[in-house]
Amino acid sequence: MIGDEIVPELRMRDIALLITFTLGFFMVFEYFLVWPEVNSAATNFTRVCTALAGLSAIVGVGNLTRTHSKNVIRRGSNWIPSMLLLISLWIPLIIGLFLTRKDPTYVYLYNNLYTPVSQAFFALLGFYILSGAFRTFRAKSTDSIFLLITAALVFMGNSPVTGSIWPGFQAIKVWIMDNANSAGYRGVIMGVAIGTIVTSLRILIGRETGYLAERRARAE
Repeated sequence: MIGDEIVPELRMRDIALLITFTLGFFMVFEYFLVWPEVNSAATNFTRVCTALAGLSAIVGVGNLTRTHSKNVIRRGSNWIPSMLLLISLWIPLIIGLFLTRKDPTYVYLYNNLYTPVSQAFFALLGFYILSGAFRTFRAKSTDSIFLLITAALVFMGNSPVTGSIWPGFQAIKVWIMDNANSAGYRGVIMGVAIGTIVTSLRILIGRETGYLAERRARAE
């Protein structure tokens, strides 16, 4: 009984790893080959993946609707925000599908609902950034002092008031942004690129299997 339950799971896992390995390395090597048949197959596969991504978005909308609909029907916690979410999701979606996004009603909802809400979120984000910068720039160590001085110099270089007091702040700001900031940013980008390559290789060779959702399947 136990063997009958384990063997199909192992076979499905091996099939998934084999598909990932084959298609993954196929798409990688396609960038290094000039072969019309291979390039065409890779393009078609990319289109299929795009279509699957669209289908996954539909599944996500359905799952979101089902979850919040149950919360509204049962009058659960925060059911009013759930109802507002469903209304703001489905009304523009239905209008956009049947009347196109150029319809005056859709444009009105976009300009008077989505735009103000997005601007409010960006305004709140500004306060979070300000509070985070305040906590970061507190001079408690040598690194924080250095960061505080650098941020103050860049701030004074961007401010027209300090520029009128001493024009040298502008030159200091330009040097920091063109040299120190660019060097640090490129180092971060290189680290992210190397990490992405390593993670991708681990997925392709089967050392990283988190995408198979094995833990969730076992828990269920």
